[in-house]
Amino acid sequence: MRINVRRENTFQDFIAIRKKPWFDLGKVFKVIFIGEPAIDDGGPRREFFSEILQVVEQRLFRDGFPMHSITALINDEFRIARELMTISFAQGGPAPCIFTEEVFDYLVSGMESVTTTTWADRIRDEARLLINQVDKYKGFTGA
Repeated sequence: MRINVRRENTFQDFIAIRKKPWFDLGKVFKVIFIGEPAIDDGGPRREFFSEILQVVEQRLFRDGFPMHSITALINDEFRIARELMTISFAQGGPAPCIFTEEVFDYLVSGMESVTTTTWADRIRDEARLLINQVDKYKGFTGA
């Protein structure tokens, strides 16, 4: 299945393409970067997956943990990220290397792998970061 994407908008282009009636996750992608002459014998496809997984990491994850984003949830971006990771692996692209060990264990083993201290430490660290940001801007007047 041929997909045309803009290099600077791979994630948005993929979201638009996957809504097309002809789109099929089970077919091998033939990737064409718009404006770049190339025949996809696997190189552009692997490059596409490398680039789009970087976008997924920047957009949806921080320090290996999923970001708290209502917008991403509403727009199904985490589901799309899961699809991209799976397709990349299945089609010879890179495996996603964006999760912490705790998140990976949870995805593989489920709730049995979650230890209270690991997740509590993470939540405490995030809360501390937010509190520090608030304290930093507490005296800001905008002048």
